Amino acid sequence: MALKRKAHLLHAAHYERQLMRARERWLQRSQADGAALFDLDWPNILAAQAWAKAHLDVDPDAAVLCSELGEIAPFLIDLRLSPDEQMAWLETALRAARHNGDRAAEGRHNGNLGNAYAEAGRYAEARRSYIEHHQIASELGDQHGAANALGNLGNMDFAVDDHDGALVHFEVALRMHLAQGDAASAATTHVNLGAVHSARENWPAAIDHLTQARDSLHALGDTRGEAICLGNLGRVHLANGSADQALACYEQRLALARRLANRRDEATALLQMAEAHDVLGDVAAAASARQRAAAVGGDGL
Repeated sequence: MALKRKAHLLHAAHYERQLMRARERWLQRSQADGAALFDLDWPNILAAQAWAKAHLDVDPDAAVLCSELGEIAPFLIDLRLSPDEQMAWLETALRAARHNGDRAAEGRHNGNLGNAYAEAGRYAEARRSYIEHHQIASELGDQHGAANALGNLGNMDFAVDDHDGALVHFEVALRMHLAQGDAASAATTHVNLGAVHSARENWPAAIDHLTQARDSLHALGDTRGEAICLGNLGRVHLANGSADQALACYEQRLALARRLANRRDEATALLQMAEAHDVLGDVAAAASARQRAAAVGGDGL
């Protein structure tokens, strides 16, 4: 029996390391390589998680593995699991962390589980998970985790059109990210604040936040994020009656899309440019932009 347990434990630990390798490749923006490695080992990863789940209440090593597998997996399991299966995997990891008395892991699992609930449209459950994540992170002095949880709560507010609640959560999260020097998270929160202010038609505030996000993303070298932000900023300028400024944003987005060889983004930028040209009354330029978008495969924004 001891030998069988040892064999299962070694097998599970090995494929936990393989899952970590796949996650690291994915996060290093080699998503195709990460997904390929994940697919290669997926049957064994499933077997490792099933064994750890079956023994987490009676075997401390299995409980630790079960929690760790849940923490590594969220970047990849949505490739192969249905939303219900993802939530079951993460709920098991959360139970394991509680069994282990690992409060830090419990908080992180709540955050991941909240994301899975939110993606499935189960906003009330997502909110409960994010609140628990925030409480645990605050208790442990994890300011990064607490700020992320507040941002996620802002996303839930925005999803149900509670703009006041979203502003409160996003503004507190932004102050925390800036205090920590977390420029990437601050940029994301500026984008979120821009979206809320846009929904309220507070165009100057939306432009201010999206401009700050664009500048931060540029400084971080996040070209894809900068391109998307420029598209959002252009839409706000257009809604604010500044079609010329919108056009300038869309032209910058087009240049970045071409630099990335992203044909979908290139087509989107061209269609946005056509819309701005329409507002400016330049019928020929609008038609040309639409023709170029069709040439690269774009048929809608």
